[in-house]
Amino acid sequence: MTAPVLLTLGMYEKTKQTCLVSACLTGLCTRYDGQSSLSQSCMRELSGYLWIPVCLDQLGGLTTPRPAADLMNA
Repeated sequence: MTAPVLLTLGMYEKTKQTCLVSACLTGLCTRYDGQSSLSQSCMRELSGYLWIPVCLDQLGGLTTPRPAADLMNA
Protein backbone atom coordinates (compact mmCIF):
# COMPACT_ATOMS: atom_id res chain seq x y z
CA MET A 1 0.00 0.00 0.00
CA THR A 2 1.38 3.40 -0.91
CA ALA A 3 0.89 6.67 0.89
CA PRO A 4 -1.36 9.14 -0.92
CA VAL A 5 0.33 12.07 -2.63
CA LEU A 6 -1.07 15.54 -1.99
CA LEU A 7 -1.34 17.66 -5.12
CA THR A 8 -2.07 21.38 -5.15
CA LEU A 9 -4.34 22.29 -8.05
CA GLY A 10 -4.91 26.02 -8.02
CA MET A 11 -7.00 26.79 -4.94
CA TYR A 12 -7.96 23.14 -4.44
CA GLU A 13 -6.04 20.30 -2.91
CA LYS A 14 -6.70 16.78 -4.07
CA THR A 15 -5.28 13.52 -2.80
CA LYS A 16 -4.49 10.87 -5.42
CA GLN A 17 -3.38 7.31 -4.92
CA THR A 18 -0.05 6.36 -6.45
CA CYS A 19 0.09 3.50 -8.92
CA LEU A 20 3.03 1.78 -10.64
CA VAL A 21 2.38 0.86 -14.27
CA SER A 22 4.35 -0.94 -16.97
CA ALA A 23 6.21 1.77 -18.88
CA CYS A 24 5.52 0.34 -22.35
CA LEU A 25 1.75 0.46 -21.70
CA THR A 26 2.02 4.21 -21.14
CA GLY A 27 3.59 4.74 -24.57
CA LEU A 28 7.25 4.78 -23.54
CA CYS A 29 9.54 2.88 -25.91
CA THR A 30 10.79 0.33 -23.38
CA ARG A 31 9.84 -2.95 -25.08
CA TYR A 32 12.59 -5.36 -26.10
CA ASP A 33 12.37 -4.07 -29.68
CA GLY A 34 12.47 -0.39 -28.70
CA GLN A 35 8.78 0.10 -29.43
CA SER A 36 5.86 0.89 -27.14
CA SER A 37 2.59 -0.93 -26.50
CA LEU A 38 0.41 2.07 -25.68
CA SER A 39 -2.82 0.84 -24.12
CA GLN A 40 -5.69 3.30 -24.31
CA SER A 41 -7.74 1.21 -21.87
CA CYS A 42 -4.85 1.21 -19.38
CA MET A 43 -4.51 4.98 -19.68
CA ARG A 44 -8.25 5.42 -19.08
CA GLU A 45 -8.02 3.32 -15.93
CA LEU A 46 -5.05 5.38 -14.71
CA SER A 47 -6.78 8.73 -15.19
CA GLY A 48 -7.67 9.02 -11.50
CA TYR A 49 -4.23 8.08 -10.21
CA LEU A 50 -0.80 9.60 -9.89
CA TRP A 51 1.04 6.96 -11.92
CA ILE A 52 4.71 6.13 -12.17
CA PRO A 53 5.93 4.23 -15.25
CA VAL A 54 8.44 1.46 -14.56
CA CYS A 55 10.17 -1.09 -16.76
CA LEU A 56 11.11 -4.17 -14.78
CA ASP A 57 13.35 -5.42 -17.60
CA GLN A 58 15.42 -2.23 -17.48
CA LEU A 59 15.46 -2.23 -13.67
CA GLY A 60 16.84 -5.76 -13.93
CA GLY A 61 19.69 -4.54 -16.11
CA LEU A 62 18.43 -5.46 -19.59
CA THR A 63 18.99 -2.99 -22.42
CA THR A 64 16.46 -1.53 -24.84
CA PRO A 65 16.44 -2.59 -27.61
CA ARG A 66 17.67 -6.14 -27.11
CA PRO A 67 17.27 -9.51 -28.81
CA ALA A 68 13.92 -11.19 -28.23
CA ALA A 69 13.89 -13.94 -25.60
CA ASP A 70 12.32 -17.31 -26.40
CA LEU A 71 11.24 -20.01 -23.95
CA MET A 72 13.20 -23.20 -24.51
CA ASN A 73 12.04 -26.64 -23.32
CA ALA A 74 9.07 -25.15 -21.51
